[in-house]
Amino acid sequence: MTASDAPENDLLTLVPAIHSGIEDAAELVHWLVRGVDTVLRELPPELVGGVRQGVADLQRQFDDMIGRLRHALEQAGDPAALRAAGTAWANTIGGTASNLVGLAIEGSTRADDSWKGLAADAYRGALWPQRLALTAVKTTGDAIDAALNELARAIVEFWRDVEIALILLVLGLASAVAAAVSTAAGGPLTFPIAVVAAAAALNAFGIALTNSMTMFSDLANENSVRTAELHRRLNDNSGFEGENWPNPTAERYSDGSLTDGDDTGWHLK
Repeated sequence: MTASDAPENDLLTLVPAIHSGIEDAAELVHWLVRGVDTVLRELPPELVGGVRQGVADLQRQFDDMIGRLRHALEQAGDPAALRAAGTAWANTIGGTASNLVGLAIEGSTRADDSWKGLAADAYRGALWPQRLALTAVKTTGDAIDAALNELARAIVEFWRDVEIALILLVLGLASAVAAAVSTAAGGPLTFPIAVVAAAAALNAFGIALTNSMTMFSDLANENSVRTAELHRRLNDNSGFEGENWPNPTAERYSDGSLTDGDDTGWHLK
């Protein structure tokens, strides 16, 4: 097992490497437990009680930690999907709104070039509210993109931390197994040294795993607060006149008749 160089936007390399590390660690623990048990069978029960308990504790702690890790792997996350959603908000939605912002200023279009009077003034007066509305869409899209990308980065960093901790665990267990093999010639009572070394490696892994999960949980909770705020902004229409998208004209002028006794609001320049 070696540290992976997984792309930041997916877990296609990280997750298989972690699964491989779990299998390597499980094989080493199994070998150590089986080897110690074989040796202890040849000794009087009064001499091996503490060692047997230590081996049992080692197996139980390993099974518990790996069980937690396997459960987490079932919901490893999908950074690529998060980034794709963020890109859609920033580019497809926000980018489209941003392109339209430049049109929502006087002189940017020719729609009012051939008109003057109240209707033309009403059209020009509606440009600024529409510009503000389009800018709000762009700003919100960018904020959603940033939140989704931050969560994607956190997922990848979490699994990288887990992978590193797992590599250290495998190395520690391999060292314990090597110690058990090399000290066997010194007598069966030297096997507790290997059990203690393996337990130390497992404890270090447990601490690293707990710390990584706590940090990720804290960031996920923080991101949930940001998501709730973004959801509120998406549903907040208070910045729009009448809580709707701004009208295409500041006032409605639908009477273009010249024969109904009142003046039309539309005049050619």
